[in-house]
Amino acid sequence: MFMNKCELIIFDWSGVISDDRLPVYQANMKLLESYGKPTFSFEKWLPETIAPAVSFARKFGISDSDEKIAGAYQKYLDEIVDKGTRPTVLPGSEKTLSLLKERNKKVALLSSHPTENLEKEIDEYNLRKYFDFVVGGVSDKIVNLQNICDELAVPPMYSAYVGDMIADVITAKALGITSIAITTGYHSKEVLEKENPDYLIEDISKIIEIIQ
Repeated sequence: MFMNKCELIIFDWSGVISDDRLPVYQANMKLLESYGKPTFSFEKWLPETIAPAVSFARKFGISDSDEKIAGAYQKYLDEIVDKGTRPTVLPGSEKTLSLLKERNKKVALLSSHPTENLEKEIDEYNLRKYFDFVVGGVSDKIVNLQNICDELAVPPMYSAYVGDMIADVITAKALGITSIAITTGYHSKEVLEKENPDYLIEDISKIIEIIQ
């Protein structure tokens, strides 16, 4: 099986290792509200959301600069987290990361989650020691996935990307990276299945099974 030869596992953050759906939803709604756009329920937002926040805003016709939109979103997210709606680490994340390192796999993190928030959460969860490379706040995952492979000297064909949204599957496939879709985050199993990921898992610990 290919995964036996996989040398590098690249993880998305939101919905894969960190459950930040509620604070992100609330920040997105505050962003829409600030631009006079209608808001809607969490249940409606979840299957339709896209990342990063700038792309989400563009979807609803917000034409302000990328910098202003990103800055407003960061402000709202920080306010929401400070008031107590905090992200939480998903079960099995640390054990899985630890086992990957024990098996001498390189482990990286790639996320559109704002860099400042990402860095704080990594430290809060005490997970930094497991990552060989971390990059957040990205808008172009294709470029950044390739950069990670280059930085860690692992060809895409020996790498895998774990994500929870259809865009993650599409991005991995575009580079010839093995796509592992996980159903713990933003997009449902039914939505992810339509993109035909190489692997579809419901628990992060399943990654250890498929590389053995």
